[in-house]
Amino acid sequence: PYLISPRETEILTNRPLKLRWNAVSGATNYTIKIDGVNWETTTDKTTITYPGKPPLQEEIRYRVTIITNQGVSSQDKSQKLVGFNVLDKQNQATVLDAVKTIQQQSLSPEEKGLTLARLYRGYELYADAVEVLEQLVNQGSQNPVIYHLLGETYLEIKLPQFAKKIYKKALKLTTNPDNLSTQAALKAGLGESYFLLGNNKKALPLLKQAKADYTQLGDTLNVKRLDNIINKI
Repeated sequence: PYLISPRETEILTNRPLKLRWNAVSGATNYTIKIDGVNWETTTDKTTITYPGKPPLQEEIRYRVTIITNQGVSSQDKSQKLVGFNVLDKQNQATVLDAVKTIQQQSLSPEEKGLTLARLYRGYELYADAVEVLEQLVNQGSQNPVIYHLLGETYLEIKLPQFAKKIYKKALKLTTNPDNLSTQAALKAGLGESYFLLGNNKKALPLLKQAKADYTQLGDTLNVKRLDNIINKI
């Protein structure tokens, strides 16, 4: 099992917190532990809410362990435990004020979602960004920018298997050959996802295509970044 959310992220407050993980074949229940608050519970679902007591504190790295009824743990096979931190109070206030301002603006749902997601990402609130972007995708958005930002966020929190799926969907939506920068970003993201998943055969051609696109665009920073990945293959 592995944690999906909140994973490698800051969280906005110490409010009750929803935890989500993948379903494991054959498992009928899961025991969830949060190191740092001496809290654990068992459920037959793949989501649960931490009730908020005891309250989560700033400056503590909370790590989550998931154990199936079969005894398989997210700590097995040398997996690094992942988790979250609580954003400090000053930045909490700044973000909450900005969210309030965005919510009051006359924006379309997609514009509002993208603005919120970029705000959250700026403060490493990746779980909040994922929640907003996944909602837009589930509502049927056809905007490749939303898919790209979601894929990028999945990579930030070390979920390349999720990023791969979202980048593949996004490339199907990006059929305009004039939109070279978006195509380059999506190819690069998909190639990097395959690379992180150990599938170099699929990663290499995508990374080379993205590099060629970035070269055509004169984007030397991304050309250099992709060269570094390609040289590892």
